[in-house]
Amino acid sequence: MDGNALSYLYAIEWPVFALAGIFAWWMLLHTEAATPEEREERRAYEAEQRFAVQESKRRLDEEDDQLRAYNDYLAEQARADERS
Repeated sequence: MDGNALSYLYAIEWPVFALAGIFAWWMLLHTEAATPEEREERRAYEAEQRFAVQESKRRLDEEDDQLRAYNDYLAEQARADERS
C-alpha cells in the first residue's frame, strides 16, 4: 500500500496488455477469411461510395460545358479502371 500512482497504474496496465494479447491471438484463430465473392462485393461497394463522394463534391452549376465534359470523361475512366 506504500506505492505511488505510477506503481498502481503499472499494476493494472500490464495485466490489461496481457488480456489484449490473448484476445488478439484468439481472434486470429477464430476469424474466418472473407470469400472471393465477399471481397469483390466489398470492392464494388467501396468504389461506388468513393464515386458518390466525388460526385457530390462537384459543383455542376460552376462548371462550364467543356469542364463538365472533361470531368465526366475522367470519372468514366476511373470507373473503367476500377472494373478492370
